[in-house]
Amino acid sequence: MAPGLLTSARQQPGADVSSSRTDRSRHHSARTPSSPARNPFAPQLMMSEAIASRNPRQAWHTYFHFTRIDRSRQPFSAGTYFRLLLCFKGAKAAVPKEWALRVYHDFCQHYTPQLTTLNTLLDLLIFNGDVPWAIDFFKKEVARHGLLPNVRSQNIILKGLAKCGRMREAHQLYEQMRLGQVPARPNEATYSTMLSRYSQQGMIDEANAILNDMYKDKVYPNIWIFNSVIKGYVMKKDYEGARKVMSTMRASNQFPDVVTYSILIDGYAQDHNEEAVTQLHEEMLINGVEPNVRTFTSMFKLFAKAKEGDDEEKGAIRERVNKLLATIPPEEINNRTVSVLMNVYSKRQDLEEAMRLYQQQKDKHRPINDVIINSLLDAHVRAGQVNKANQLFHEHFTARGIRPKSAWTYSTLISGCGQVNNLKAAERYFREMQRFRIEPDVISCSRMIQLYLDHNQGDAAERMARLMFQRKMPVSQQTLAMLMDYKGRWRDMGGLLGYFQYLVRLGHKPDAHTYTILINAHIRTENYAGCEATLKHMVDSGLQPTLATFTSMMHAHSRAGNTERVRALWEAMMEAGHLPDLKAYTLMAQTYSQRNNIEMVEFVFQEIQNKGFQLDTVALSTLIRAYGRLPTLDLSRIEKLKEQQEILGLTPTSDYYGSLMDAFGSHRMQDRVVNTWKEMCAMETPIPWYPSTSNLQYLIEACRDRGYVDVLQSVWRQATRGRASVAPTGTDTDPREEAAMEGLRVPAPEAITAYLNALMTHNRFREVEQALRQDFLDMGVKPSKEDLQVVFGGLAQYGFLKRELESMRSVVLGRWPQMAAQVDQVVASTKLLG
Repeated sequence: MAPGLLTSARQQPGADVSSSRTDRSRHHSARTPSSPARNPFAPQLMMSEAIASRNPRQAWHTYFHFTRIDRSRQPFSAGTYFRLLLCFKGAKAAVPKEWALRVYHDFCQHYTPQLTTLNTLLDLLIFNGDVPWAIDFFKKEVARHGLLPNVRSQNIILKGLAKCGRMREAHQLYEQMRLGQVPARPNEATYSTMLSRYSQQGMIDEANAILNDMYKDKVYPNIWIFNSVIKGYVMKKDYEGARKVMSTMRASNQFPDVVTYSILIDGYAQDHNEEAVTQLHEEMLINGVEPNVRTFTSMFKLFAKAKEGDDEEKGAIRERVNKLLATIPPEEINNRTVSVLMNVYSKRQDLEEAMRLYQQQKDKHRPINDVIINSLLDAHVRAGQVNKANQLFHEHFTARGIRPKSAWTYSTLISGCGQVNNLKAAERYFREMQRFRIEPDVISCSRMIQLYLDHNQGDAAERMARLMFQRKMPVSQQTLAMLMDYKGRWRDMGGLLGYFQYLVRLGHKPDAHTYTILINAHIRTENYAGCEATLKHMVDSGLQPTLATFTSMMHAHSRAGNTERVRALWEAMMEAGHLPDLKAYTLMAQTYSQRNNIEMVEFVFQEIQNKGFQLDTVALSTLIRAYGRLPTLDLSRIEKLKEQQEILGLTPTSDYYGSLMDAFGSHRMQDRVVNTWKEMCAMETPIPWYPSTSNLQYLIEACRDRGYVDVLQSVWRQATRGRASVAPTGTDTDPREEAAMEGLRVPAPEAITAYLNALMTHNRFREVEQALRQDFLDMGVKPSKEDLQVVFGGLAQYGFLKRELESMRSVVLGRWPQMAAQVDQVVASTKLLG
């Protein structure tokens, strides 16, 4: 060890005693005896070539090869070890710290490290990520070798502390340097490190304090420091503060450069302040500052933030983009610029330019990164060209054997599948994402939930929701509202309230839409008191009812027959400034219809036409029901409404046909009841029919009186054996619709009695036995007192039906033996009357 070197280092604390390669070569001294003559040049030459390649992995493997095969050979020169550490430090990615430590320890076996070497090692270890350990290791090594940290050492430590978020410790070290408590005074790099970190975190007050310290310490900021402070102001959207810093720059004889303007333009572009961007661009040209590709890239962001407009606006933006592109040398356009441009075309749905840019990149064999391809896919999805997006995905990824790197690609395609309601394709993309071990994101999971619910696959939707809960994804209020609505449609109030409570636990504040879903769920369960309680809770929480909320409440009280409350809600809706929509007017018409006030019903429908609303099937059905409640049915009015339905091209629904059957049935127009039912059955697209009790009774009565026994059997089969399915979104279904997803639907007791009576009227005893033996079993019901009276009363009335009576009795008692006394009582009472 060279004693003069340590003496010099101790006499001048903080001095970098190994500032040049010549000094290092002169002062490092070998401590090992000279080895036998070998050929030291070939390994040294190969090692130098490996280091010169600037490939850390190659350099490490070359070094490891030579140190492993012959540990007794002459060591490398001190400069070689040092340059090897520099090679590791220059890597873009973190190099394993074991490599650096192995090289350093080998170095220490032969030479005495100087501060330059330790500083390089410290910088390397901090970049590796283990900051506290690196700083502690450095301090121990410095003390072991009797060295004193210099200003570069302290700056590296400052950078490391700031990197791992320990700003309090970093600031404490900074103050110690300023006060002379450590042997290193701050230099420009010190202030730059502190300013940069404070600016990145938006801590403008702290950054300004550092800037003031520089002036106090007579260390004048350079333009890089000023730009760091300006960037901090821009991050906080404090453009006035940023402008003040620019004035300070000029006062310090520093002038804004292209980086300064680019930072400001980028901020204004993010805020879509086109006027400020244009002004800055002109200011740059006046001051002789040439925009670079980064400046133009920031300006392109402005067009991505612009609101979508018509084709004329799209053309104007395309022209402006092309004008800016013409001023940039083609060789300077980088991938970031292309990515931003593709994002612009995506947001504007300018597929022609997007595809031109994509093809241009391919023709020039330039790399197409994820931002470019995903923006292109998003552009096609936004424009509704989902098939083209799928084709591009397969051309870019599948056909070339490339895997997408993030969930962004798949969430875009799954969103496209949602647009065209293609669940099968969405499931395929989701499975592929899982196979490639790409974590699904919020968008992909939320879109899958929506698709499952649209396809009435509630169990699958809930499994996807549980996946989001388990992975602690931020589930949106909209997604939870969809699940609540699904539960409400199936009258699962427990499940609905469970999702509502989860929504609150996640910190979401229930909005008016969420409360309206709760109200609609209460309507389906006929809990009208619950509707009022929900409305009160909503108002007490500070929310104002929306038009949808008012119409739902009107619907609830209309079904409950509370016409006064409906009128009060109408008035409250008008006072709140909501303009009634078609649904609100239709509900008012229903309310007046229940009171048999046909004049007001027609007045409401005249208002609908005056307001320019186009009637829908629900409105026409409401008017048909209103006419059906009149003492005398005006067939001309009904026929006119049917003609209007055809003229408007409206698709008839089961509710529309049901209103016609009720109108005809209540006025004993039995042939019209049967013909309406046949017309519904003849529709090309089958209509899910959930007959109301009145519908079914009118049909059974018509078949009984006209002797249409075959039609009666068809009606009964469709009413009970038709497979239940969820009604279309926005409609209400009969409360019994889900009673028989696998078995039979359960009609009302009076409808069952009417059916048995119709069969008995036409002596269809075999069909009666079949109904008692099988239908009642599948429906999970037993004959009522009225059913027994119809069946056994009719049979006991005539003595020649004794055999049929005994057969029917054995069927009933074989299934329900406890009903023997009731059956015998009906038979005895009938015979006694006879």
